[in-house]
Amino acid sequence: MNLTAARAAVLAVALAAALLLATATAEARSSETAVVHCGVLVSVHWTLKTHTGMMSGDRYDVAQQGLTCAQALKLAPALIEQKGGEPGRTLRAPTGFHCLSTVGGNNPNAISGVCYRSGRHSFSWGPKLR
Repeated sequence: MNLTAARAAVLAVALAAALLLATATAEARSSETAVVHCGVLVSVHWTLKTHTGMMSGDRYDVAQQGLTCAQALKLAPALIEQKGGEPGRTLRAPTGFHCLSTVGGNNPNAISGVCYRSGRHSFSWGPKLR
């Protein structure tokens, strides 16, 4: 992975984390508009090269908005196992969703991504960094 791809990967993960933190601390108007951290799942091994060295693991953070955690945790594994490659790659989505890979690097899988559909319904996943 070149330096630009590494920076993009770290930036995408940082932005996702910042979004989750900002949303978690903001007052939600209803349960359908709040981003909810659903938990951690175990899937394919990932590796990321960062400015501080290599990070790797097999655990993923999953979050959702306007769905249930059960739905997000059920749908994410099949998406993680798809070919990821570069950020912005379109993934084969569950019916009614549009899904994109958000971090690629040297990983053959979609180790980070987001799926969304109308009405503020979405879920996302990414490497558990800590």
